Amino acid sequence: MFSLLPPNPIALDRQVHPLNPTMKNFVKSMPRCFVPGACAGIMLSARDAQAQEWPPAQLTLDAAGQTEVMAALAETQPARALPPVVAQEDDWNLFNAGEIHLEVSYLYVDSSSAPSFSESRQDASGFALGAHAYLSRYFSAGVEYLNGGDFMDVITTTFRLRVPLDDFSTALFVEGGVGALFDDGSTRWEAHLGLGLEVRLLTNFSFSLDFRAVESDADHQYMILRSGFSYLF
Repeated sequence: MFSLLPPNPIALDRQVHPLNPTMKNFVKSMPRCFVPGACAGIMLSARDAQAQEWPPAQLTLDAAGQTEVMAALAETQPARALPPVVAQEDDWNLFNAGEIHLEVSYLYVDSSSAPSFSESRQDASGFALGAHAYLSRYFSAGVEYLNGGDFMDVITTTFRLRVPLDDFSTALFVEGGVGALFDDGSTRWEAHLGLGLEVRLLTNFSFSLDFRAVESDADHQYMILRSGFSYLF
């Protein structure tokens, strides 16, 4: 037998009733939160019990009534199909727009192609400081200061176009710019063009290596090789 109500210790009577239309409508009108097997029973109102002359104590059903109750409950709780799982593309990138790089580098200057320089000044080393702001994921604008010891001082603008390779935590870039070169008390223009790569060691820390050719005038062409680190904001 199937009980629709929790056990009643003072039940006066137990009877077997088939599920009639009134009972069926009552089951269908139950709150949708009712789940078969999750509740202990169904409390019938005194009015419905009196209208059907059901005992006020406890109602039990035969096998046919049980089947009808379960069918009525199934109608009130239709099966819901789970929403399809849609694979979302991961839009997170290691190289992004809005980055600001503060860069410190070691540089090596080779001026062997500049005929006006003496042999003692064909090689020099120094340092470079730079700040680059990425206006997009691929393009940045910045300013740099290069110090080649007694060889030269350069203040220049630099524009970079990079190709991010996120899967390898690396980006390749081409760079170029113009600026001013201070040498032996004179000031000349300078223009440079180069290639480089950036390796992202952490999300906000990277290593960079670049090689650039610099030209100031017919007698001042030289090469610069730089390596350094950048902190990202």
